[in-house]
Amino acid sequence: MRRLVLSFLFVTVALGALGCSNVRTIAVSTEPNGAELSIDEEPVGVTPLDYPFDFDKKKSFKLYARAEGHVENFVTVSEAFLGEKTAISIRLDRDEAWHATTESGGTNEWLNVEINPRLSREDVWTRLVAVVKKFYPNIDQLDKESGYIVTKHKQETFQRGLETMKIRTQFVASIASPKPLIYEVKIVSEASTRGRYTPYSRVFTEDAELMSEIQQELGVQN
Repeated sequence: MRRLVLSFLFVTVALGALGCSNVRTIAVSTEPNGAELSIDEEPVGVTPLDYPFDFDKKKSFKLYARAEGHVENFVTVSEAFLGEKTAISIRLDRDEAWHATTESGGTNEWLNVEINPRLSREDVWTRLVAVVKKFYPNIDQLDKESGYIVTKHKQETFQRGLETMKIRTQFVASIASPKPLIYEVKIVSEASTRGRYTPYSRVFTEDAELMSEIQQELGVQN
């Protein structure tokens, strides 16, 4: 009889433990899909995916979704948030700042352009200033002897979710070597989301066009 009672208690406790398991598998997707998903900053895969949320271990989880060309977004998942849901979707807005910019050589570092030896130094300077002014009409400093050019900043403002992002770029050039004639050129690119500018790894698409045109107009063609 005692064994029967103990067995009954064991089964009851075991069933109770199983019944109290609080793991809920939720289908997680994003708009668009293909985003990298992290839970509490730990990567878990690419959407869409199913994830088991163990609410016995934690009361809530933060889901972060990131995709190239879109603004990062997150949701906090809890039992109250889920209710009867078995699936959730995270919307990712188009990142206008990303789409207005691109990667380019000479971004925040010098790019050396070996000048075509068939061009005179006078001709090189005239052509360089003309090309730069196509993209940066406002020049801050010009010095023909040193080949030094600094433009005024060009700036655009973008809304990224709840944040306002400002991007500004500036062209700089100077002679790195007189013989052979080599110019060093770069685009100084900075971004700000909280009032302080820091180096930014991308430039406006027209900045990339400027760098390409300088090399085509003045550089040695292989």
